[in-house]
Amino acid sequence: MKQTIVAFSTLLTATLAMTNVVYADEQADKQSIIKAYRTMNAAVERKDINQAYANHAPEYTLIRQNGKLINLEQLRQMAQQNFKTIRQINVHHEIQQIQINGQTATVISIAYTSAIISNPKNPQVPIPFSSVSQYQDIWKRTPGGWKAISTNVLQENVARGQQSSQVNRQNFTPEQRQLLDQQQMMLWNQRLRDMEMQRNMFNCMNGLGYNCGNSIITP
Repeated sequence: MKQTIVAFSTLLTATLAMTNVVYADEQADKQSIIKAYRTMNAAVERKDINQAYANHAPEYTLIRQNGKLINLEQLRQMAQQNFKTIRQINVHHEIQQIQINGQTATVISIAYTSAIISNPKNPQVPIPFSSVSQYQDIWKRTPGGWKAISTNVLQENVARGQQSSQVNRQNFTPEQRQLLDQQQMMLWNQRLRDMEMQRNMFNCMNGLGYNCGNSIITP
């Protein structure tokens, strides 16, 4: 009887030790993936095309909401063109879920992007741009670390300040220009509030908010 108890105790200890190792490995994997998102965001803000896609596998594919597929080379070319017109850009990923499945991982995230874009028709009045998008990313484990192999766009909301591109500031008095600046700032703040509301809606849809039946509030 005593030997049975000792054997059971040894087995239980070994099982707990293995569980702790697996948990530690999974946490390390998650941190590696989160770090990859941060690296990508920082590279985009620097407009560094190579580092922006350094953690993407060669077979990477972006799947738009309409089902259109964009491969990595096409995505790099599109980003390179966009970088030429972007004066300033800020990107942030909110990781909602990371599920490790052996050699692959599934990540649900919300990406917040705000940018100031050059206006070729009126260089003095740049175009504000903002977007809030929800993605499902698939990553794979490689000898060089975790690499993204696909992105599925789940939801996308893009706002672009078309009105500002139609304003000719040269025809305005200083007082009118000041008023225009105030109006554009109000427009930009409204877009930021819309982005926050969209984020809260995403959280409620994914069960991350509370009191969602009455008002959209996130912890």
